[in-house]
Amino acid sequence: MWTLIPVAAAAELQVDCSPGNGETLELAGVPPFEVRCAATLSDGTLAEDTEWLFGDGTFAEGATVSHVYEDVGRYPITVEFVGELPAGEDPDTSILVVRGEVAVCGPPTPSFATRFRGDLSYWFVNTSPPDPGCVADLRWDLFEGDGQNGPSVATVTTWDAAFDIPDTGTWTVVLSMGGIGGVAASASRIEAERGRTDAYKEIGLGCSTLPVTAGSVGAWIAAAALLRRKRR
Repeated sequence: MWTLIPVAAAAELQVDCSPGNGETLELAGVPPFEVRCAATLSDGTLAEDTEWLFGDGTFAEGATVSHVYEDVGRYPITVEFVGELPAGEDPDTSILVVRGEVAVCGPPTPSFATRFRGDLSYWFVNTSPPDPGCVADLRWDLFEGDGQNGPSVATVTTWDAAFDIPDTGTWTVVLSMGGIGGVAASASRIEAERGRTDAYKEIGLGCSTLPVTAGSVGAWIAAAALLRRKRR
């Protein structure tokens, strides 16, 4: 969950944001993503002398604002109040600042590079673009043969993966990623041979994007549907 974090002497300034569609506070969405915010002081009055910096080069002024993010990315929000404080507040804290972040999510774009470690051992380096906070699930699956027929032989949920191939022959490795922006998978086929000491020869799929309905990756369809229901 993305929340606005008070910093410095910002305890007297309350900032509340919503996605603008009635959902609870969770500043993550897909473009175009509208954020609606309001700033209030400790006595409950609106903080009119407030400036909002949305992190994408735009700004607004006033106690209540809205902004639409058009591009995927992670954006810092800075809220600054400079004005008269309610009675009883310390005048030395008349500049109040609150900072937070917004994640604007697009479909994940999984990719990876394969490294030979010796004999039947391989290392898979995740080269997917930096995630702005949108990927909720990540999984590697190892399948015997050319494709994703049958259950996976091994599964890893770390960012990078290492697999010891059970036997020689053709194997397929699939990296699946999912979040509120969608689901996607990437795969690579390898030919495992014992006794290799040089870099192995990678053939076939070469980390091409695969349909998420294939094999065990089809489970991501149900996960994506659940995420969509939660956002409604």
